[in-house]
Amino acid sequence: MEIDYFGNFKPIRNKLRKFHRDWVITILVNSLFDAYTSSKSRIETFLLPWELLFLLSEVITDSPRFYGRKQFTKDHLNQFIKMIRSFRTIPDSYISAVDHKKFFRSTAFQQFWLQQPIRFLDIVRSSYIVENCNWAKYKPSERISEQFGLDVSEVNIVFFCLFALLEKNNHFTIEDLGPLFKKIEKDKLASFIKQFSKTQPQLKSELQANSIRVKDYGFKMHAIQAIWDTSLLRNGSNLLCIYQPLFTRQIQFWLFRKLKDIDGRRFIDGFSKAFEDYISKILDWAELDFIRESEIKHRISDEKHVDFLISIEDTHLIIEAKAIEARPLLQASQSEPQLKNEYRKTLTKGVLQALVVGRDMKNAGYDLSSVYAIVVTYRQTYFSFATDTYDEFMKEEIDAFFSENNPESTIPLQRIFFCDVGAFELICSIAKKSKEELVRYLTTLGEHHIRVSGERKYTIDQLVIPDTFDQDPPSFIRPYTNNLENLGSELFF
Repeated sequence: MEIDYFGNFKPIRNKLRKFHRDWVITILVNSLFDAYTSSKSRIETFLLPWELLFLLSEVITDSPRFYGRKQFTKDHLNQFIKMIRSFRTIPDSYISAVDHKKFFRSTAFQQFWLQQPIRFLDIVRSSYIVENCNWAKYKPSERISEQFGLDVSEVNIVFFCLFALLEKNNHFTIEDLGPLFKKIEKDKLASFIKQFSKTQPQLKSELQANSIRVKDYGFKMHAIQAIWDTSLLRNGSNLLCIYQPLFTRQIQFWLFRKLKDIDGRRFIDGFSKAFEDYISKILDWAELDFIRESEIKHRISDEKHVDFLISIEDTHLIIEAKAIEARPLLQASQSEPQLKNEYRKTLTKGVLQALVVGRDMKNAGYDLSSVYAIVVTYRQTYFSFATDTYDEFMKEEIDAFFSENNPESTIPLQRIFFCDVGAFELICSIAKKSKEELVRYLTTLGEHHIRVSGERKYTIDQLVIPDTFDQDPPSFIRPYTNNLENLGSELFF
């Protein structure tokens, strides 16, 4: 029998309501800060941030009039956490291996971003793309200035300084940003912070408006994590950071989220062009020999073409860039119809493009035994191998292709991969160091499904040996990141 979320959480909610609501919120936010500082010091803690965020969202979205006056303590919090864990489980309907993959992928969306180290490049990448890549007719820098009163470089300065400030404390006022007044007028800064943060009622409205309806408790915490996009709570002149990694995630994608909200399709079309341009800059930096879509169409395939084809002697790597992210609903719960509909024009299309180009490469005389393909997405989808996406939602489209084409005449699915742009940067850093090392890495990926078929990875960079890649930003971005670091040092140190 499916676990009913409301029926199971109702007793917890009723017990929470005996306490003073402000006390509960304070303890939860302070516990999130403790969890963050413990993780930095590699200290084990009983408290898990996704559980704390789940409880916090339930309290914030509940009506204050139901709450009592009893003081809430950390001992009480520990009791509630144990109650939550007592009935958290995989839904009963998830019985197959494919179903379990879906559940654990939702868990990856919930937890992996908290466990993976954040590089400085991850924070500034979006602003670099806004200011330095080709967006065709769309003007993202102008739109940011018009909407928020700061240009992109000023937004970067604010984010960088807040990041440094919040490493030490989880609360501040505008006055604590005093050194920034040398670069940004105080009123402009205060106005921007007001737009970036939310009051409790505003956060409640946001969480309720974006609420994802899930039937079973197993996905409820995943749903909360997917829709939570606010890190700073504002109360008068006081600002409170709910959770530092949440702030980091928010600033990673804030520019694009806001531009998408403002301009919709215009932004999406421009971003697709800019993202492809950014991928080409990474390939140039890695000193890889590649041809672009127009030349692929001219030399190899005029039916469906891809963005890039890399050649390293007899090894070839097809690259197709897809400027996408997984919508909150797919982060929380992944049914086959949802996956098919969401990814039909992106991931599925990317795999079919690779299969067509692979077929046409064979017809043009290429040896397919060393041909691979990567579909690069902007944000993480937690898909790694086309063999998995075939099982989960691509079977109909790929079988239709193979009904008209011999599977032996194109790239096998086990050599078609997915990764986000951060992982692609790391993979290209392997090539920057050694082209032969990249070939060995691709071979490892292609063999992974054979060696450990029961232990698939959710991101292909999990198979990168740490010593083989450089965590520093690519050299073409370093002047950009160095300017920010120098400015931060000038203002605060």
